[in-house]
Amino acid sequence: MIKRHLDRCCAIFDGSVRRFGSSASSKWRSYNQPHNIAAVPYTNQNTYLNTQICLFYLSALLRTVFTQNIPSLCTANYSNMTSDYDKATEATCRQDSYKLLPILRKSSHKGEAGRVGIIGGSVEFSGAPYFSAISALRAGADLAYVFTVEKAAPVIKSYTPDLMVLPFLDKPPSLSLPFLARLHTLVIGPGLGRDEEVQKSVFSLLTELNRLKGTAGIPLIIDADGLHMILKNLDFIKNYSGKIYLTPNVNEFRLLYTFMKGSLPIGPEDSISFDHVELLTDKLGSHVTIIVKGPSDLIVKGDSYVQCTVEGGLGRCGGQGDILAGILGSTAHWAFINDFPEEDSHCAPEMLAGYIACMIVRKCVNKTFKVLGRSMETSDILCQLPSIFKDVYGSNW
Repeated sequence: MIKRHLDRCCAIFDGSVRRFGSSASSKWRSYNQPHNIAAVPYTNQNTYLNTQICLFYLSALLRTVFTQNIPSLCTANYSNMTSDYDKATEATCRQDSYKLLPILRKSSHKGEAGRVGIIGGSVEFSGAPYFSAISALRAGADLAYVFTVEKAAPVIKSYTPDLMVLPFLDKPPSLSLPFLARLHTLVIGPGLGRDEEVQKSVFSLLTELNRLKGTAGIPLIIDADGLHMILKNLDFIKNYSGKIYLTPNVNEFRLLYTFMKGSLPIGPEDSISFDHVELLTDKLGSHVTIIVKGPSDLIVKGDSYVQCTVEGGLGRCGGQGDILAGILGSTAHWAFINDFPEEDSHCAPEMLAGYIACMIVRKCVNKTFKVLGRSMETSDILCQLPSIFKDVYGSNW
């Protein structure tokens, strides 16, 4: 196994060097964008592809070496669901998720399957909004817009031609509003950063958006630094006219809980329980769905909840939450336009939207980690999205 991966890796790399010259060994540094061959000059695309394949086999080689010699590092138990959890609820929710998929018709037009906006990105974090926006597209959305600060926009634009990147986030809201008016859902927070002026600008934009005819009440997904922003503006969350999804990880949930209810009465190794999350949904309102990401993901709306216990992976590369937020940007639109009566499902449409996002990400991470192990990167997870959606939903996808 080890020799096969090593021979394949060396053969591909040596072939690139022989064909394109000695500089081929370093060209990958220039083209190491997240699997974006469109950004590579045509004459060098073969080098780029060969290098990407070479790196894949190198990752697989390292994975093979360490799983053969240190198996305990790669087989730790990842499940952490509560003992009284009824897995039948999750199975039913997974089955009901089929009902949420919008029907594709020959008469459908561009944008009908979803126009998703991402508010985020900064000089430090230009990858996060890219991961979210591309994930929204891979989850079936037709169009994705990224609203970011001026200095980050050219970097994000260089990743791919598939996104519309608007450098207006640190400008007056009037520049962004015409584009926001086109959206079906809005994801707030990936790579946003903690700059106070930018966060004030974002909140002003959201306030104007909620007043704008046609966009008032579109679903909002708030993640990462967007969660820090809302701590200062909880009344906006409580009074918003549409659906809101909050997607904290365990540490971010602790911050929310401490800010709203006082210190969280659990130890650092304990799981966040439904009771903890329900206390916050009660305070924020029935229009809010909270998805707590952890060893098993907890999706809570009102007095109902479902856990996503699908096996994930041990890799913790940054950006997995950005992928989930982007997928949720698409599935929240599905929940918004669903035309089946809520009594026909055991889960509310918002819970189904959250469950789909959690399930797909966990399956992608699991599949990627099995191949690449510690070498796994977020770009590798992105590549699995189309095949995982197809595996789960078959001909419906």
